[in-house]
Amino acid sequence: MKTDILIFSFCLATNSSFEFKGRGRGAHQVANHMRQSGYNVQVVSMVEKFTYEELCTIIDGFVTPKTIIGVSIVFRLDVQKFIPLGKALLYAKQKYKGVKLVCGGNPPDSVNEFFDKIFHGYSEQEFLQYVNLLRARPTKQFFDIQNLDFRWDDSDCIMPQEALPIEISRGCIFKCAFCSYKLNGKKKLDYLRDAKLVAKEISDNYNRFGITRYYFLDDTFNDSNQKLEALHEEITKLPFKIQFWTYVRADLLAKYPNQMKLMKEMGLKYVFFGIETFNNESAKAIHKGGSREKLKKFLENLHDNENDINVTIGFIAGLPRENLESLIHTIEYTKRFNKWLIQCSVLGLQYELEHKSDITNDPSKYGYTFDKDNWWINDTGLSQKEVNLILPKYKRKNFFINLSTTSLNSDIDINAMFFYDTYSVWIQDYKKKILERANNALQEKIGNELSF
Repeated sequence: MKTDILIFSFCLATNSSFEFKGRGRGAHQVANHMRQSGYNVQVVSMVEKFTYEELCTIIDGFVTPKTIIGVSIVFRLDVQKFIPLGKALLYAKQKYKGVKLVCGGNPPDSVNEFFDKIFHGYSEQEFLQYVNLLRARPTKQFFDIQNLDFRWDDSDCIMPQEALPIEISRGCIFKCAFCSYKLNGKKKLDYLRDAKLVAKEISDNYNRFGITRYYFLDDTFNDSNQKLEALHEEITKLPFKIQFWTYVRADLLAKYPNQMKLMKEMGLKYVFFGIETFNNESAKAIHKGGSREKLKKFLENLHDNENDINVTIGFIAGLPRENLESLIHTIEYTKRFNKWLIQCSVLGLQYELEHKSDITNDPSKYGYTFDKDNWWINDTGLSQKEVNLILPKYKRKNFFINLSTTSLNSDIDINAMFFYDTYSVWIQDYKKKILERANNALQEKIGNELSF
């Protein structure tokens, strides 16, 4: 069967020294929508793990001059890791005249020259319309996150040891000034997927692949008690147990203690708290309200009494109204959470693309100017260059530092952050299966050509 669309997808996040080792959901979500519209789609995940020669094998197996080749990039990408794929895309362009190259997600400007079309953010419907226009087909299928009936395809080569991403909702009820994600400031139940369909997907994955581990994709999983209760009802009815990772607001957890009980009964194993700062004035400036002292007490109590959940807490260096003394105080204070992982990232205003944060839209309002190299300077006297020089001095075990250009992650127990314990096994099995499919497709192509 000919392949209409071939999508290469990078892992969830990758920069020069850190990878979120898992499939990106976006490419598979687009593929699911396209298959429901009658197209044959092959997705190749974690493309950075394939060599140039292997990528050319995949291209020769699945590509014809009428094939559309897509690339999915999530979060920031180290351009060095794009080079083998970039070379392979040029190979495809030269060998299969007429092939279209498109890119979606969050591509850096430096790779734009490869592509005929760029899609930013949520693009299921936009991509379908683009392909239908090229194929002169009417658009009859419309994407609806609330009624999303997602099913992994056999061609995705799901491995039983892996953890799969599953989308719970889109958008966030909050509107933090530094955040450039779309759909911020939504109402609580907007863009929320039907809990029954979430449970249906989980059940299907278990029955077909034996999957019990997940990344719950939701900007704020505990933004609504009603949402948690609905998901809890459906997931706890399943005849097997799951484990999952997700983003949670710690201040809401402190306000509604029953949320932790619901989430643990559903299978919460890993949680990420975006704390950002312990400076009250800085928190107010970025629209992250609530007393930081109360938040500290909640976190201390959780740290000392909760042993079943792996916790990562995240901070941002360089926020408005936070000077160097305040930042160092936060870094030193986090030593108190010695069972948890601490992540500190330098505020990056230069990496936002189509959708801008409030700070980027009006940096002077938040006290930022830029030097001749386009690096920010905060009116408290803190500069982006200074933060990048200072943070490495505080490197310690289980303290992950995400600088503007690289990451420092030695002495980090990465298995304490995510489901990485079986990664080295299943990624090799996955590569073998994808290359087998490509070789089989190539033999079928050769056979069809000989028959003519």
